[in-house]
Parts: sequence; structure tokens; C-alpha cells
Amino acid sequence: MRSILIFFSVIVMAVSFKINTENAPMRADLFGQYIAKYKKRFSTIDEYNKRLKIFSQNIKKIEVLNQIHNRSSVIYDLNEFTYMSEQEFRNQKLMNFNAKRYEYGMEVLKEAKFVGSVNDVQDLPEEFDWRTKNVVTPVKDQGSCGSCWAFSAMQNIESQWAIKGNNLTSFSAQQLIDCDNQDCGCLGGWPQVAMKHLIDNGGLSTEADYPYCAPPFGDCFSCVTNKTFCRPFSPYCNRTCLDAPKTVKLSSFELVSSDEEVIKAYLFKNGPLSIGINALWLQFYSSGVSNPWYCDKEVDHAVLLVGYGIHRGYLGDTPYWLIKNSWAEGWGEKGYFRIYRGKGVCGVNTLVVNAVL
Repeated sequence: MRSILIFFSVIVMAVSFKINTENAPMRADLFGQYIAKYKKRFSTIDEYNKRLKIFSQNIKKIEVLNQIHNRSSVIYDLNEFTYMSEQEFRNQKLMNFNAKRYEYGMEVLKEAKFVGSVNDVQDLPEEFDWRTKNVVTPVKDQGSCGSCWAFSAMQNIESQWAIKGNNLTSFSAQQLIDCDNQDCGCLGGWPQVAMKHLIDNGGLSTEADYPYCAPPFGDCFSCVTNKTFCRPFSPYCNRTCLDAPKTVKLSSFELVSSDEEVIKAYLFKNGPLSIGINALWLQFYSSGVSNPWYCDKEVDHAVLLVGYGIHRGYLGDTPYWLIKNSWAEGWGEKGYFRIYRGKGVCGVNTLVVNAVL
């Protein structure tokens, strides 16, 4: 996501923080509270000073964001990413596409069955949340790895597995990171390419059989095997694709229309969906329904759409999508976020896919 975001005033800060960006000693004191809360460690004074500078710059961005959106419900705030530069956040949490990888992802979409309408769903409820149906697993954490594509596809499959009457089960993102050589492991990928890989290679293992190990959960970083699509980088380890049992098999996948009324009906009828979104603005998201004043529609993050609703505010009603992220429960609204529904905000309607088991 190449959008240039302008960020705004922290009106409501986390209870442990008070922001004063004009006073350098106050900023340093706030940074001390921050690194204690989030257990950050810096090996040199130069690294500390670098992080303090980035932290101070990001506070100003947060202040601007909150000023711009002060008539809406959204709040931007300090979180575990406030010490990161924009590029570091992109590299560790989002997907970084080159032209060949983008083109291949679009080519794979041609293999999907296109869903342009949902005719047998009427009288949709005003609000709906698949979490209430016990088909959504707990929020996961991708760590310092751009593996959101694997989590998005895998969590879509988890919900489809449960909807079909099976026990709610956590499946393996690490299998996709290690074994899908048409995606790029921790450098990013596409949910639809992951689904094609599973169709072609026998299915998906459980998390118990093939656990996640990207930092900070272990020393393992997957080694990219397809250098045609993935930019060169030094392998972190020599881990290879494991021959773990495959529990769930896919028969196909579907691509849903960008019409948000169709997405709403399809979601209600079929279950949580793997979607792409432009997500740089999520670096400082805390709560509420976000409707960024400017947001590119170019997808750089993959998540799970689990519901929809309407926020009742003093300035009127705001329709929203309810989305599960993979940045742990401490981020956002206990690992979830809400974004405006109905205008294709941040490309939320541009890549909507569903695995068919």
C-alpha cells in the first residue's frame, strides 16, 4: 500500500499513557513507559535514539489522524507497532508484491468460480457475526513474518471445516509458508494461490501436526524456494516442507463479486471469507469504525471477514465490516477491526475468496 497517510490527535490514549509531543523529556518519559509495557529491548544507545525518534514522529501522525477523524467513532492510539517506521511495518506485517507475483495471483483467480449474485438469501439481518456460531478460531499472531496470506486462507478453511459439522480446529499456516512455492513465505503471497496449492497437493494439516514457528515463536523462518516470484534474500534456516498428515482437502475456491451487497449475502450464507485489503492505516488503529480520508485500493494485507453491522453514533449510523486480523488479541478490538461498509474503502471488496471443501 503506497498511500501517504496523514495521521491525527490522540484524544483518548491508553490509560497508561499521556501524550505531549511538544516536550522532548516528556516524550522520552512516555517512550520509557512504552518500552516497559511492550517489553522492547535495544542493544545500543544509537538504536534507542533511533526508536525514540520514530516513536515521536508516529505520535504526531496519530495526533493528526485523530484530529481528522474526530467526528467518527475510530480511535488511533499507541500500540506495539508505534516504534516501527512505515517501511518496517510493511516488511513485517504486510505483503510486498513484485510485478510477477501480482500477475500470477491475478492469473490464479481465473481458475475460481465467479459468484456474481446470491439469489436464495432474503431478509438479511441488520447485523451478523459468525463468531456467535462457534466457527471462528481464536485470534492468531503471525509474528515478524509477512504471512498474512497464509493465515487468511487457513482461517477461511478453519471456518468452512467447522460449518460442515466438524470440530472447530486450528489448521497450519506454517505448512503453507514452507510448502507453497508459488507464494513467498514471510515475504508475502496470495490466499487464492494458497488454496490452489492445497487443491494440487493433497490438503492442509492441523496446527498440532505442523505448528507455527516464525519469530518470535521460534528460530524458524521458511526458506523461499521460488526465486522467480520472490525477491532474493538470505535464508534464515534450512527448514523444508514437512510430510505431515493432511486433515482437510479442498475441491475448489470461489471469487465473490466486488458488489458489497453480494458480499454481505454470500458471507451470511456461506461463512467467513478470505479478503484482501490495503492496510497501512492499521499500524495505529485502536478501535471504532475506520473510514480513512484517503486509502489506496491496492491490496497489501489479507484477513478474514467474519461479519457486518451498524455502529450507532451521535452523528448517525455507520455500516461496517467486522474483520479478524492475525496480529494477536492485544491489537485493535481484541484482534479484530471494523471498517466502513458500502464504498469499497481501502479495497475491502476487491479480493474476496472462499475455499470449497
